[in-house]
Amino acid sequence: MRIPTLPTLFLPALVLLLSGCGDLFSILPYGGAASPAPATAQGRALGGQQPIVGASVVLYAVNTSTNGGASTSLMTSSVTTDSNGYFTLTSKYSCTGYTSTPVYLLISGGSAGAGTNTNIALMAILGNCSTLTSSTFISVNELTTVAAVYALSPFISSPTAIGYSSANASTFSSDLTLAAEYANTSTGASPGATHPAAGSLVPSAQIYTIADAIFACVNSNGGAAGDGSNCGKLFSYTSSGSAPTNTINALLNMSNNSTSNVSNIFGLITAQSPYQPALTAAPSNLSVSLLAAASNYVLATGDSRRITQPVVPAICLTVTAQAYGSGVTRSAPPSSASDDTTAIQNALNNAACKNTGKAVELAANGTNVAFYTESLTITGETLLIDSGVTLYGNTYNTSSNPLLLISGTNTGLMGPGTVDGRGDILSNSHSNRLVQATNNYNLIVYNVTLTQSIYPNLYIQGGDGVTVWGVTIQTPGTRANADGIDIDSISDVSVINSSVEDGDDGIAVKSNNSSTYNVTVQNSKFYASHGLSIGSVTGNTISNILFTGNMVNSFGVTFPGANAGTANAINIKTDNPCSLVVQQVSYLNTCIINAKHLITFTQNYSTCGSGSAPIVDDIIVNGAYSTQSQSGAYEYFNGVSGGTTVAYLANISLDALSTNSSYPNQYGTYYLYNTNGLYPTPDGTTATNNTNGITYSSFTPPSGSVPTCTFN
Repeated sequence: MRIPTLPTLFLPALVLLLSGCGDLFSILPYGGAASPAPATAQGRALGGQQPIVGASVVLYAVNTSTNGGASTSLMTSSVTTDSNGYFTLTSKYSCTGYTSTPVYLLISGGSAGAGTNTNIALMAILGNCSTLTSSTFISVNELTTVAAVYALSPFISSPTAIGYSSANASTFSSDLTLAAEYANTSTGASPGATHPAAGSLVPSAQIYTIADAIFACVNSNGGAAGDGSNCGKLFSYTSSGSAPTNTINALLNMSNNSTSNVSNIFGLITAQSPYQPALTAAPSNLSVSLLAAASNYVLATGDSRRITQPVVPAICLTVTAQAYGSGVTRSAPPSSASDDTTAIQNALNNAACKNTGKAVELAANGTNVAFYTESLTITGETLLIDSGVTLYGNTYNTSSNPLLLISGTNTGLMGPGTVDGRGDILSNSHSNRLVQATNNYNLIVYNVTLTQSIYPNLYIQGGDGVTVWGVTIQTPGTRANADGIDIDSISDVSVINSSVEDGDDGIAVKSNNSSTYNVTVQNSKFYASHGLSIGSVTGNTISNILFTGNMVNSFGVTFPGANAGTANAINIKTDNPCSLVVQQVSYLNTCIINAKHLITFTQNYSTCGSGSAPIVDDIIVNGAYSTQSQSGAYEYFNGVSGGTTVAYLANISLDALSTNSSYPNQYGTYYLYNTNGLYPTPDGTTATNNTNGITYSSFTPPSGSVPTCTFN
């Protein structure tokens, strides 16, 4: 998403290939193997953020005998995308004869919202056919298409003709790796999950720019060269001999003639184009190749969606508060047999509400403003709590369920009312979360207060597309393990304009079950917490995480004196050895007050059973200011032998200059600019806690400054 109020900053890409991996795919001169892979896999086709509906979905095996030769369809029956752009390939294709052959998915035709468009052609290049499993999720959009076409252009004749000769098998394999570096076909984001060689950088802004130009055609009802439509303009500008008639051939011509009509193609991009941040001015050419990290920096982009302030959906049913009488209070709730659980759950399950995206409203009834419930399940609808109304957890702590379990598509939790877990009264016998969001797609948590959680307040795990906007969390900083917001094993999440006071991590980005990508935490305040955390990380990959314009105050405000025992501000914590990757994490313009652990990176947080040392790469802190730090405040940069830590620290002014002997500065590469009150120091000589394997260099970022902070 575009963040217009921030300076254009940077992203280093001094990244390393995982040792011992070799080529990403093993290419055989000719397709064929003894046993076929199971015919499974699923995915989604998007034009920008819009689902492509009614498109043809075909899995092709590349030609392994002729450069640009005809591909082979592996489909055993036809597949089209549904009303949300989703598709499943289960039992719809066969790998027989092509188990060890690279495959790709082609999306053609359909509508991205503007009418049927026969010019749509998008693709995702995948691994060998045998690598597709029931857990394979394939995102196909303009970014995956740019990645595939630009990486494989020497081997593409048309959308249905991709191939290589036996003499070019090694080159084709290398280009497959390049495509996986350009974009991630699981998340549809750039850069990909595969790491370029050390010192190289994926030109994501250039890829976004080209994808935005293609989007102009995809998100239309089509056209032909010369007719003045967006597709017609694209095809005219990318003509080479004859005009293309689909977006893949347009991209192929663009790749092969990267200096032709650049300004005209760039002119197809508008302020509403979906992939941001793109280039702000037309480049000299539209080529795509890896950049040298020493001279090029790109900012982590976070959530790939364009986020706007949520709106309350239509109300399907209203439940009014019952009159409990003076004997029922927060500390003396009604029995579970007479509380509001059944009334609210029946409304949520009503056909007028369930899976409709509409809202069940909890409303006051005169002076009656309290609801008491056991665990509730919200699936595909919104629970809307009116102003002045409070939903109290009753005896839900007698089981392991959260108070609110949220799942499905277009689900929401909205205020301006309050959800009160009564964690100051109920025992923590089952580690109950206040709100658990599991496998959500387009979840909105908006303008609601969450208070007094027993354990984590809002735990978001699995799915794609979550917006947390204007949420207030109020749990004492002394309550152990009561994280504010956990973001785990998911892609495309934004936390914006929120206030979090809690007893552990203010926000924690994790990857417990699968990788986490594309997260933005913006303009939010964190009190009495363990700060802005990555981790702890025990496996998988965390990538493209943007923290920007946030404040950390390690003292409580709702609960004065209930302050964080571990007063972190900026914190990255990984376990070892876990074979994990943390990459492309940017902390921009962070204001810090009353903290003790100002900037802390460690790969020694805990231990794993086995695996390789962590890779923590492309970490940026640009713009950080601290004041009134606690006595003995410190920072540390603690890597492990055999691991990777690469970080760029710029425009930092801290009021504490100290280290922690338990976490010596060791094993990492740090690039420093305008860092005052920071260990490590620019020359590394006065940081007495430095030990083995750590290096420092100076660098100059293209922009940025120490932030001016106002604390409240």
